[in-house]
Amino acid sequence: MSYYHLYVKTNCGFCKSAIDLLMKKEKEFAITVLDHSEALEKYIKGAFSHDTVPIVLLASTEEDSEDEFVGGLTELKEHLDE
Repeated sequence: MSYYHLYVKTNCGFCKSAIDLLMKKEKEFAITVLDHSEALEKYIKGAFSHDTVPIVLLASTEEDSEDEFVGGLTELKEHLDE
C-alpha cells in the first residue's frame, strides 16, 4: 500500500493546492508541517535537491521500500495524470 507524504508550510498556496488535489483524487496522504523547524526544512530541501515546498514523496508501507521523490505541485499533477 502506498500513500503520499507532503512536506509543507501553512502559508504556502502551492502546498494548499497539492493537498486539495490529493483530496480531490481521493489519495491517501500524510503531512509534515515545516513551520517550526528550520533545521528539518533545510535538511529535507537538501536531501531531495528541491528548494521549494511542497516536497512530495510517494511512500510505501511495505518493509524495505524507499520513498519515491515526486517533486513539487507541478510534478504531482503530472504524476497523478499518468
